[in-house]
Amino acid sequence: MKRFEAEWEIYRKVAVPKQAGEIQVLETKKAFYAGASSMVAALVGTADPTKATPDEADVKVLESIWKELDEFFKGIADEAQKALKKQKLIEMPKTEEDPVIITE
Repeated sequence: MKRFEAEWEIYRKVAVPKQAGEIQVLETKKAFYAGASSMVAALVGTADPTKATPDEADVKVLESIWKELDEFFKGIADEAQKALKKQKLIEMPKTEEDPVIITE
């Protein structure tokens, strides 16, 4: 399996609802690959082919990309938690060790 294909399958299992229709899955996959393409373009655009190893500037670019992605996904997690709490269906754990509490 190819790298992004494998990442897509992981993402699909985690983020796409099982009851999602064919069109929703396809559109989500398009957006996923568009994001991957943008990431590669950003990395290639900052890479200097004359350098054998990354330098501090390269590391800073990667760190800023990672920070941006981390903030985005934390925002999604916060939105999901608020929506679920509003529905009073589930209480999300505050840490990885805490249990998920489902109410009825």
